[in-house]
Amino acid sequence: MNIGKLDHFVRVEQYATVQDPVFGSETKTWSTYVETWANIEDVTSGNQEHTKSDLRQLTRPCRIRMRYFAGIEPAMRVVVLDRDNRLLQIVTKPAELGRKDGIEFMAEEYVTGGE
Repeated sequence: MNIGKLDHFVRVEQYATVQDPVFGSETKTWSTYVETWANIEDVTSGNQEHTKSDLRQLTRPCRIRMRYFAGIEPAMRVVVLDRDNRLLQIVTKPAELGRKDGIEFMAEEYVTGGE
């Protein structure tokens, strides 16, 4: 199965709790789940605007396809490493393409502004 041109290098990150070895306190941070090549297509249906607490929030949805990796879920995020470290939040559960040839999911980039 052809999952598209894999032309963006990305890092999929998961939210993790890390314990400080000196003080023993817990810190929440993002850790690398996998780094791989992916196909990213911006959805052309237009940007969506949300207002929350007097801040305008603009979302740019996109579709991401990559080789099959088990365990990727909406609580994770994607960092596009080849274009200004674009940060994308996964918003749908990944769909399997073919027989574990690849996965596809939707993600959104959030841009905030007070204009």
